[in-house]
Amino acid sequence: VRDDLFPLNRQEARKTIEKEFGIKNDYILYIGGADFRKNIHNLLLGFGRFLERHHARHSLVLAGEVFGRTYLHEVKSILESVEKLGLKENITILGFIPEQYMNHLYSGADLFILPSLYEGFGLPVLEAMACGTPVVTSHVSSLPEIAGNAALLIDPHDVDNIANVIYTVLTDNGLRKDLIHKGLERAKQFTWEKTARETLAVYKGLVQ
Repeated sequence: VRDDLFPLNRQEARKTIEKEFGIKNDYILYIGGADFRKNIHNLLLGFGRFLERHHARHSLVLAGEVFGRTYLHEVKSILESVEKLGLKENITILGFIPEQYMNHLYSGADLFILPSLYEGFGLPVLEAMACGTPVVTSHVSSLPEIAGNAALLIDPHDVDNIANVIYTVLTDNGLRKDLIHKGLERAKQFTWEKTARETLAVYKGLVQ
C-alpha cells in the first residue's frame, strides 16, 4: 500500500468529493476495471436490491480510468445495465481519479466493495483499509488471503448476499468500527519496505 494513503476526516473528505465530483449523497465505492471478472453486473443487481428493500439513498460510485473510455464494449455494457435496472439516478461513474483525491474518495465512502470473480492480488482492498474504510470483497481467488479477517466476504455469484452484506455493514455500527480497526492494522502488513526486505531475504537465501 502506498504510504500516502491514510484516513482523512470523513466530513472534510466529503466536502472535497462534493466540490470536485458533485457527489452529494452517502456513497458506496468501487475502484477498478470494467471487464467481466470484476463482476460489476452482479454488483449493480445487488446494489439495486439493497436500495429497493431498504429505501436507501446511497449512491454507488464506480471509479477507475477505464470508465472514462465509454467507447469500450465492457463500459458500454455497464452503462446499458445501469439504464435497464433503473439505477441511473443512483450511480456515479468517474474516470481517472487524480492522485490528490484518492484519500478523499476512499475516506468519504461508507464502504468499499470489490466483488471480483478473480483477482491476481486486489490492491484496492488494502488501499481502502489504509484509509479507514470498511471493506466488502469476494470469498474467492486471492481476496480472502489479502483481506484476512479485516473484511466481510461475499459470494460474488449471489446477488442477495451482496445486497444483505451491504446493508449489514451500513447499519451495524459495532461491526463497522471493528472492520475499520482491523483494516487499518491489516494494511500496515503490506508495505513496500516489507516487500523489499522479504524479497532481499529470498535473494540472500538463493545466493547462500
